[in-house]
Amino acid sequence: MTAHDLFDHISTGAWHLLYVLSYSVVLGVLLQLTPPIAGTLSIIWLCLQMFAYFRRKAWLTDEERNSSK
Repeated sequence: MTAHDLFDHISTGAWHLLYVLSYSVVLGVLLQLTPPIAGTLSIIWLCLQMFAYFRRKAWLTDEERNSSK
């Protein structure tokens, strides 16, 4: 499978979304907004990861918690 085959299967709506995303990145770079946006997204991602970690721990039984030590 080549990259060309992969791109043939992308719908028109997905192409439009990719275009908007790429133009937004270019605009963000030109306006020097990329570092604050990247920092904010990194903080949100870290919070989501921590939430998922603690949520998984809450579902574990005592036996599962003790067996992983």
